[in-house]
Amino acid sequence: MPNPVSGTEMPDWVFNEEPAVVRAPSNEEVQALFNASETFGARMHGFIAVVASTGMRRGEACALRWSDIDFREARLTINESVVAADGGAQVKAPKSRAGVRTVAIDRTTVATLLTLQKKNDGLAALGEFVTEPDHFVFATELPGVLPPHPDAMSHAFRRIRAAAGVPADVHLHSLRHFQATVLDPIISEAQKQSRLGWSTVHMARHYTDGLEEEDRRAAEHIGLLLSGGIADGAPQVGQAPDLGGVAPS
Repeated sequence: MPNPVSGTEMPDWVFNEEPAVVRAPSNEEVQALFNASETFGARMHGFIAVVASTGMRRGEACALRWSDIDFREARLTINESVVAADGGAQVKAPKSRAGVRTVAIDRTTVATLLTLQKKNDGLAALGEFVTEPDHFVFATELPGVLPPHPDAMSHAFRRIRAAAGVPADVHLHSLRHFQATVLDPIISEAQKQSRLGWSTVHMARHYTDGLEEEDRRAAEHIGLLLSGGIADGAPQVGQAPDLGGVAPS
């Protein structure tokens, strides 16, 4: 079909309104990615854990600061995103109010983030600098004043994927689809929308108490999948998370 402005022929994909299909990885593939990421260091192990366990977007994970993590309550706040910009990366606010949210995290993810924090604290002591609460969790260089570049994290993910033996049709964004798919039988559609930061969740904000209980159930279910556990062992709704002997900071 010709372009109505220039008169030149336009490719068929311009008129294809069907979104590209992204395959949600299986439980086994996500476990393989999580396990393989540990050999790439605490930073990437924590990054994969956070993205897989929350379904947050790549840029949201890059923007995570230490002050966003509540270890005692096992939850984290998502309120910023990192986007590629000329010459580097830029921190921006979410595109919609739905993008600002607090989500529960499981004990496996808590322990993984605590390991990264302790490693950073040890390196900080050796380097005679201090890691501040507003520093970025997955910063490439310590003390973490600058966020990691999203493209660099995608590149690292591809290396992890190869090490895990996971097919190339699984991308970093596929972990978000994994979260959306695996939670279908576990929590309500409204809570899934709230957890993933979809803009269609505005009405769900009126049911905060019930949704918090569902969100905890979602976090523990994902944690069991990451650690190779079984869903039958998931805690009951409202049960406090067991950090597995890891002392919260």
